[in-house]
Amino acid sequence: MATKSRIVNMGGRDLFVRSISVGNNKADLNLTNINSLASGGIQNNASSAVGTVTTTATTSVEESGMGDWHVTKLTMTNFAVGTGADNASLGIGAKFYTLPAGTILVREATIVGGTTLAADVTTGSPEVGIGTVIASGAVSVLSGTATFEDIIDGNASSTGGDTTGNLTGTTIYKSSDGSTRDNVLIKTTGGKARDLFLNVAVAWPNSTTGTLAVTFTGVITLVWRKVS
Repeated sequence: MATKSRIVNMGGRDLFVRSISVGNNKADLNLTNINSLASGGIQNNASSAVGTVTTTATTSVEESGMGDWHVTKLTMTNFAVGTGADNASLGIGAKFYTLPAGTILVREATIVGGTTLAADVTTGSPEVGIGTVIASGAVSVLSGTATFEDIIDGNASSTGGDTTGNLTGTTIYKSSDGSTRDNVLIKTTGGKARDLFLNVAVAWPNSTTGTLAVTFTGVITLVWRKVS
């Protein structure tokens, strides 16, 4: 049994409690647990079924939630997206997160960040999106293959924000499309993959020097629920 903790003196009488609840979360009352409850650290099921970060060297993750609902915040620094083309169109991408096993409902997603091309010429306005399949092929847009951008549209955003990117790291602000890309269902078996890819497509500039490496620095946030 937890030691009683004195909360307040009421007219000369001390009020003691043994535990505290916030929503569905309950914990024995002590300073560590109070702080943890306040920050979302003590959770019901959220910590038991989180996904997996692909590249921990360039991605840090904060997982929080209540019950079956999760918020995954991925802070990425010089995350390697791939290698651009020289004076040609090309779709590239890289896996950054894998959702856990089971049926998953992705409620919404956001991107706040920018892409950078390591080259002497960095002109171009790339499409940047999130899909369940890695972008590839001689394409300058992601819309030719639905799964290149089935979590976040490479071009549009239903809630506004700056969606025009460049290759010099300028921050863009994008959200999932409220009409077709919110509440994306990933089934336990079959259907969409649970790997998530940050995808980029553009007509890459004519460069004479540089590695053509493409990196992303910013924050991707996912709101999702484990259905089963």
